[in-house]
Amino acid sequence: MFLIVFFVAMGAMLFLGIDGLMNGDPGRLLAPLDGDKKFCGSDDGYEEFGQLFIPLKSGNLLTLFTGAVCVKECPKNGEKSDCKTTEAHKDECPTPEYDSADTFGVGYCLPETVEGLPDNTKASLKVIKDSFLTGGSGQFVIDISKAWKSVCVCSFLSFIICIAYVKLMSAVAEPVAWFCVFLI
Repeated sequence: MFLIVFFVAMGAMLFLGIDGLMNGDPGRLLAPLDGDKKFCGSDDGYEEFGQLFIPLKSGNLLTLFTGAVCVKECPKNGEKSDCKTTEAHKDECPTPEYDSADTFGVGYCLPETVEGLPDNTKASLKVIKDSFLTGGSGQFVIDISKAWKSVCVCSFLSFIICIAYVKLMSAVAEPVAWFCVFLI
């Protein structure tokens, strides 16, 4: 009976997981938001713009992301980026004073190096870095991006071990019960 309930629960989890992947948008969970609260790479019209470029001009974390724009690729020093304009940048896309790259692999264009950056950019970068590395959500994103393969392997192995345990218990339960009866 337990095995039937277990397989029904596993089937329901598998069905809901596949349904979520087919009809949902799992990329939206980790997609960055621009200054107009649009998901880069996920919202309509933003599919090609999967990176978030944050012009590092302010040291205030609350206003820093209002000027953020979704870009096709992280812009380089002095080059205009191909972006979706926002309220803060209606006329043109921001041009960085540094080479940017997706440093953490999660869609945020940040300076490749701190060498030679202007002081206001260094201050803004320090605010972002401290907030991202010490905040729970930022640490979660970094951890998942580093450990997703391990999570998948462990999930699969735990399923196999669980099936083996159930089979072993069903095969050994009757002999153990009879052994206990004869022992008493």
